[in-house]
Amino acid sequence: MPGVSIRGVWAPRALCAFVALVTALLGAGHDVTLADGPGSVTVASADDSAFPTVTAVVLADQDGKPLVSLSPGSVSVTENGKPAEVLSVAPASSSSVPLELVLAIDTSGSMAGGTLARAQAAATGLVKSLASGDRAALVSFDTQVRVEQPSTADLAAVIAAIAKLSARGNTALYDAVGKSAELTSQAQNARRAVVLLTDGEDYGGLSKLSREESVARSVSSQTIFYTIGVGAEVDTAYLTQLAESSSGRFFPAAGAADLPAIYATIQERLRSYFVLTVRSSAEPAGSDRTIQVAIRSAAGEATGSLSYASRRPAGVSPTPEPSPVPVTVVPQAEAAPPPVAAGGGNSWLPLVAGAAVALVPVAAVALLFTTRRRRAGLQLEPSAAEPVLPLAAMLARGSGDGPAALPALTLAVSQQGEVQRFPITGTLRVGTASDNEVVLRDEGGVAPHHARIWVRDGRVMLHHLAPGFQTLLAGQPVEWASLDAGEDAVIGSATLRLGIPP
Repeated sequence: MPGVSIRGVWAPRALCAFVALVTALLGAGHDVTLADGPGSVTVASADDSAFPTVTAVVLADQDGKPLVSLSPGSVSVTENGKPAEVLSVAPASSSSVPLELVLAIDTSGSMAGGTLARAQAAATGLVKSLASGDRAALVSFDTQVRVEQPSTADLAAVIAAIAKLSARGNTALYDAVGKSAELTSQAQNARRAVVLLTDGEDYGGLSKLSREESVARSVSSQTIFYTIGVGAEVDTAYLTQLAESSSGRFFPAAGAADLPAIYATIQERLRSYFVLTVRSSAEPAGSDRTIQVAIRSAAGEATGSLSYASRRPAGVSPTPEPSPVPVTVVPQAEAAPPPVAAGGGNSWLPLVAGAAVALVPVAAVALLFTTRRRRAGLQLEPSAAEPVLPLAAMLARGSGDGPAALPALTLAVSQQGEVQRFPITGTLRVGTASDNEVVLRDEGGVAPHHARIWVRDGRVMLHHLAPGFQTLLAGQPVEWASLDAGEDAVIGSATLRLGIPP
């Protein structure tokens, strides 16, 4: 099917994602250097329009948590390799450096119900935490990307736009990243961030941007991306790459119940930026500049750097020798509350490397066994009709998200008097192609990759994939739907029924 690529083998997909994730983690931080201590420095933006005075926005971590205070004496800066004199260090919350925030929220059909509602509530809480002068915009994405609310300091308007979101369609994820980067690159605020939430991957071949182009745009916008992936169907490797390449962070969420804690952590990070003002001694010539910030602590020294395009006026005279200027210490704002745990620091990177090596043989074994899949045509005795039960009855056997929560759910597939049962322990892809988990006979009305079924947040999701074909539920064609126990979905001559085995 043009524009849609579906892998039917879970193990190769998971193995690829695992390898990509480990590679991203180990190779991330081209602008962040970790010293012997558990610290990191992110230079979010730099502005030399008042050259030789240069202003930089910085985030510093210690033990995986953002610092809420920073002593000027612990900071050293170079600009284009030349030492710069630190004039002041101020928390961004107490300075005149407002935040430019873009909220990008997935509104594809799989977000319908509790997932979208919880995402709306968490995003609303984040907007309410912004300070006077901060600006925010809202982007929604499904089959199309929409700017629901352009950048504004009227935060009530952003909250109203969040409340109006509804779910439908597929997922133009790459274009959503490109549009979010475009909005922040147009902003004048030095502090810029995108908080992007999705429960899937770029789906349906809808994005005009490629995977690589979308990441490149995020990097060129000099915007930190915080990415959130809900459930097991997300493109973890992509969301990790997007976050790490912009010095942000990827937050995996097993289900929608995790979203309040994740947004609270992001809120705490957004409140923990510092504004550094320095006097550069570098030559004024040259439009390409690099600023490096080093922060020393008892645990060691961490450095971060940023290459940026100069904004200083033409004809700037050579930098004079800096005169002694006392360092200004701006009073520290009240410390933010301790962050809600949603990811550790960077000190565990060596452990990740060791784990990667150890797990490769395990992943290979998993790949071998899971490629030996069932095929349609297995002769089973047709079973009696299962009673129609609300899904809540099945949830009594477990709660949460994913296969571990609902081990008893099965999909009974009947075609021409033959019945085959599949436990829903992951994503079941349905169609005539041999790489599906549920392979149907090609008797007309069935596409090679027709639909997919999986469990998320206590719901069994059904997603129709094939243009020009139909998936029927209660006699009506559907694109996205939730299956309840005993309900029949019809694909061609096959009937799919959700139930509980005796």
